[in-house]
Amino acid sequence: MAPMHQCDLVMKGGITSGVIYPRLVAELSKVYRFRSIGGTSAGAIAAGAAAAAQLGVTTGAKPNAFVELGELPELLGGPSKKAKGSMLLNLFQPQPAFRRHFALLTSALNAKSKTLAGVRVAWAAAWRFPVGAIVGALPGILISIYSAGIARGIGVVLAIAGLVIGAGISTVRTLGKALPANGFGMCNGMPGGTSKADALSSWLHGYLNGLAGKSLAEPLTFGELWAGRLRAAGEPAPHDGTGEKQIELAMITTALNTGRPFRFPFESSDLYFTREEFDALMPKEVVDWMVAHARVSENAIRLSAATNRKFLALPAPQDMPVLLGVRMSLSFPILLSAVPLYTIDWTRKHNDAGAKVPVRVLFSDGGICSNFPVHFFDGALPSRPTFGVNLKPYHVDHENEEVFLPQSSENGKGIKNYIPELSTEPGLGSVFKFVGCIVNTMQNWRDQVQIGMPGYRDRIVHVCHNEKEGGLNLNMEDEVIKALANRGAKAADELRTSFLPGATPTDGAWYNHRRVRMRTLLAGIDLKLRGINKALGVPGSPTWAEVVGDVDCASYKFSSQAHRDLAIEILRDLAAIGDKLSKSGIDLADGAPRPESEWRSTPRV
Repeated sequence: MAPMHQCDLVMKGGITSGVIYPRLVAELSKVYRFRSIGGTSAGAIAAGAAAAAQLGVTTGAKPNAFVELGELPELLGGPSKKAKGSMLLNLFQPQPAFRRHFALLTSALNAKSKTLAGVRVAWAAAWRFPVGAIVGALPGILISIYSAGIARGIGVVLAIAGLVIGAGISTVRTLGKALPANGFGMCNGMPGGTSKADALSSWLHGYLNGLAGKSLAEPLTFGELWAGRLRAAGEPAPHDGTGEKQIELAMITTALNTGRPFRFPFESSDLYFTREEFDALMPKEVVDWMVAHARVSENAIRLSAATNRKFLALPAPQDMPVLLGVRMSLSFPILLSAVPLYTIDWTRKHNDAGAKVPVRVLFSDGGICSNFPVHFFDGALPSRPTFGVNLKPYHVDHENEEVFLPQSSENGKGIKNYIPELSTEPGLGSVFKFVGCIVNTMQNWRDQVQIGMPGYRDRIVHVCHNEKEGGLNLNMEDEVIKALANRGAKAADELRTSFLPGATPTDGAWYNHRRVRMRTLLAGIDLKLRGINKALGVPGSPTWAEVVGDVDCASYKFSSQAHRDLAIEILRDLAAIGDKLSKSGIDLADGAPRPESEWRSTPRV
């Protein structure tokens, strides 16, 4: 058997649009071995499943894992074995306080028009919230009873309007009252008492472990992925996170209190959880594992003593359950509860003498900040392709183009960004669209800029869907799910056809991608080293060599003389390269891919 090629894969979020991914992953697995996999929201589910399947195949514990994964769309679209409706719909089970509100959400699904959807929601609200509906309709009813002629007709209109408004107010009031206690989501991922079928988190625990060929007694962990093998009972993590990882998995989650995204698994050790809160969000086996593998933490002990609550530090990254990362990335606001963790605000005076007061931080959907983290796993030069899968609406002039991979990496080509007109027609509709564009820009601008950059645009396959497919359409028909899954398979075929090596070493998209990345890197080096040459050549006291050699500095000193010697040597080499570039009269950025990339220091996310 010929050795398999290797690749990385990053998948965009999209709630139920994630049904596109299983067949895409299964088809790619026929020719590629996945080394690094990432995603956000629904893309995080797909990434976790792909990583688990790769582990199952690698170890031989589940040789047909990718075949099973490829069959998932049919399973999700089919009827649930334990409840009414599809399996997909039953994964989202509202908690008791939100059953009526969830019914309103599902009542609008599959409507043939927005008007019909509105009528369905209004009727469902009046039926589910009768007290508010009656109170709202009462003035109009009284007018119609005690009036005649035109006044009676006006009373009927007022009664209907009042019924809808009253039911709407009651819906919003009860929703607002109950949401904070449930992590601002109607569903928390665990059974809600409305269905005998598995809810999202309990199903995911079984599904991920099943793909990896692991029993349900313990959760699948990141350390097992990194080591490329399952741990034996009682064995410590088979990989400590340093060195080469056989299977790398990463996803994005958003810490709402801090106003920023985090990459999972967390690198910080200053995060804590409580068993009682996690029992409501995760299967017992997962919570038991986290409690048993909580890191030893003096801060957790102090917090517990000061608050009379049991705080536990999160497990080390290698002991972190994959399910936790998936669930923290998939927390679509209002639909799915945010996941609570705790940290310590060291800027507060009451923590000056040691940890005393925890701050509860809610982690919500990763797509709030980055729905398509295509930057994951990128190095200066690629040793294997990192494919990206973007989900987007159909282009207005290409309504039949379900899947496309840019065929040209020339400047200005290869990406089809439809720029819609902003309506200026009078009315609230235009205002809502305007606000929607603002929110969309705030959320997605970084991803949008990234996918058009050279070295990115040529390796991102775009899969299109309409407003009735994917997204919040929780009860899609089986045929719709199959159609989306088939597009995933088609997307995989586009990537295979373009990137697999051809008859000659210079054939195919992979060769061209390497060339683009090489030109982009050299252009960046040219720009940066000319600048560093100037900085290193500026007279000053102390010199840069003296800065490096300072053993009494207050911060970040080198740990040994060998480190200092190497640092000085590297700086001199960089200065020499910069001097060579300056004297050459040649600009390596001339003819390089556009737009130019910018090198800067940013936190690792």
